Amino acid sequence: MIQKVNEMTDLLNKELAKLKKKQEELAEVQSIVAAKQADLNKIQKEADAKKETLDEFETKLKAAQNLIGSLDDNKRRWENDRSMYNKTKVRLIGDVGIACAFVA
Repeated sequence: MIQKVNEMTDLLNKELAKLKKKQEELAEVQSIVAAKQADLNKIQKEADAKKETLDEFETKLKAAQNLIGSLDDNKRRWENDRSMYNKTKVRLIGDVGIACAFVA
């Protein structure tokens, strides 16, 4: 009976040693996982900052495109106004000539 108890105690000690070894391995793996999680968090923060910068640039690009479109519209309007003023000047000269002929 004592011999059986001693055998079981030895077996228990071996299993406890295995358990301790596995717990140490688990702790090592958990520390690696924690380090990798910290790295992931750091990379995620950098990615978020870059995304925010990208969003700002996209907003500025859209504003610039809108400005260019607006300036193009104004250019066309100004060119139309210029041609109308040139036509008005030509007509004014003719109208003054007609008026002078009528008065004379």
